[in-house]
Amino acid sequence: MANMRANLTIGLFLMLLTSGQTHFNIYLNLHEVLRLIGVSAELYYVREGAINDYALNFAVPVPANISDVTFTWQSLVDHPLPYSINVATSDSDVLPRPMLNISRIGDVPVDAQTWGVSLKCSGTRAAEVTVTISLEVILDRETNNNTNLVFKRKKICLKDEPDGGHEDYEDEPQHPELGAHDGEHYAEHAEDNAEHVIADGHLSPNVEQDTGAHLSTATERGAGQPAVTVGRGPGTDYDPLLRETIDPPTSGLITLIIGGLLALILVSTLILIAYCAKGPSKRHPTNGVHLIKTSSFQRLPTISSTAHNSIYVCPSTITPTYATLTRPFREYEHEPEEFNRRLQELTVQKCRVRLSCLVQEGNFGRIYRGTYNDCQEVLVKTVAQHGSQIQVNLLLQESMMLYEAAHPNVLSVLGISIEDYATPFVLYAANGSVRNLKTFLQDPSYARSVTTIQTVLMASQLAMAMEHLHNHGVIHKDVAARNCVIDDQLRVKLTDSALSRDLFPGDYNSLGDGEYRPVKWLSLEALQKSHFNEGSDVWSFGVLMWEMCTLGKLPYAEIDPYEMEHYLKDGYRLAQPFNCPDELFTIMAYCWASMPAERPSFSQLQICLSEFHTQITRYV
Repeated sequence: MANMRANLTIGLFLMLLTSGQTHFNIYLNLHEVLRLIGVSAELYYVREGAINDYALNFAVPVPANISDVTFTWQSLVDHPLPYSINVATSDSDVLPRPMLNISRIGDVPVDAQTWGVSLKCSGTRAAEVTVTISLEVILDRETNNNTNLVFKRKKICLKDEPDGGHEDYEDEPQHPELGAHDGEHYAEHAEDNAEHVIADGHLSPNVEQDTGAHLSTATERGAGQPAVTVGRGPGTDYDPLLRETIDPPTSGLITLIIGGLLALILVSTLILIAYCAKGPSKRHPTNGVHLIKTSSFQRLPTISSTAHNSIYVCPSTITPTYATLTRPFREYEHEPEEFNRRLQELTVQKCRVRLSCLVQEGNFGRIYRGTYNDCQEVLVKTVAQHGSQIQVNLLLQESMMLYEAAHPNVLSVLGISIEDYATPFVLYAANGSVRNLKTFLQDPSYARSVTTIQTVLMASQLAMAMEHLHNHGVIHKDVAARNCVIDDQLRVKLTDSALSRDLFPGDYNSLGDGEYRPVKWLSLEALQKSHFNEGSDVWSFGVLMWEMCTLGKLPYAEIDPYEMEHYLKDGYRLAQPFNCPDELFTIMAYCWASMPAERPSFSQLQICLSEFHTQITRYV
């Protein structure tokens, strides 16, 4: 009995002793998070010994233009921690055995260190390859206390396009015992690649490509937390990936002072030139709104079109798709013969339509509930008798935009009655519970009834609808909550934009040309040159998801419509809504890349949303 008590006391003591240790960190450093999603933050998988299972369960996608991933780790105890690493792929023909720039068996150093895995495709065929990185860290050999972590990456490989532009990794480096006592080897390897990283914009083998679930801003790290560095020797902090950590020249205090003054003068001159270049038309008042201190948008760093490592690389299967697009889009509004053909096919007798109640009303537009042939429930769009001929023509043209779009999540026109051409009827098949999505979101009871999981499902339905339209060569040009409907079962359908300008006048603005457009939903190329493409629809879809997370708020509410182009060019985007998961906002941010070719397709967005839905349902 005494032995049992002694053993129990010793066990409890060991448990308390172990619980007080923080062991190690493993995370993605600021440079990589900024490069991937444009946020100055760090992504932790293990922080002070606490494992973030949610982040580990997410299979991070690696696009075709990225050929390496990296991690940063650090032992938080007073000695290095032994580790072993194994990397495997699901298809060795497409993605041969990945190479590490550290040994597969070694020690986690006490100084923060960045290590990487090279993922170079063979180019034999296009495929999505699952890469599994297994890491075992021995915390205490005596008590057999080990931590096993598994990181998964989904690498996209293209046919006949093997990854290039990166230096090869060594599978077994010459420093098998790399750790806190042998950091010189890693630093030498990193220094060799630092100039390459800065010079051509590509990643060296020490640059990571990763996304995760937990974002932790740099300010959240305490003063005692070490910086993300690669040891060049004992007591030296150095990371070739972060220019600000490079050792300053040791030329004396006078050199530093003179250099600082010259830099200050140069920055001031550039700011003055940029301010003057805006011209008087660009500097008119913006209702007191400051660029950074606004509540509905934030600045995301942007890159030039010639850069190779975009910060808006979307998860899953994101590759540039729009730049090589060849199929023609249907612009039937410029073809009178096609318009008349559709009109004839959709014509129904007005006597078969019965109106029951008014649903929405604008200056001249009306939406009614009703029946067709006394048996089929319909929504009816029409124009009041005082409406002009231009408004009638616009109703007929826009209502036939989704003509023959047969998809469960697309509400296309059912029939048109033009017997009384001054007040035509446009019919849509819809049951009695169908209502406009924007008015539904603004309903006070919505916030108490719909969960994040349901919001993701609704976004996924609309992504499938847009994918169907793009597969048939249709560009919507006005993707927004006001142009969607929803029923009591939260089944969402995308519809056309007929009457939206009249029913939601606050969502449309004229920029002096007499044309009212959804300025705050438009992409940069649509604002600048009125160029609409698949990428511009993706941009608007990102704003639509933001609407769903903010209960139908107006995007960029504080910004003058005339300033939108200027703000977007400067890299400002909508801020993360309150209670919006980081992963969902990341998907939105991918949609707002400056260049259309850098945005995901709707099939890729559908995969992203599906994967995120799978992740969150595991914890509900």
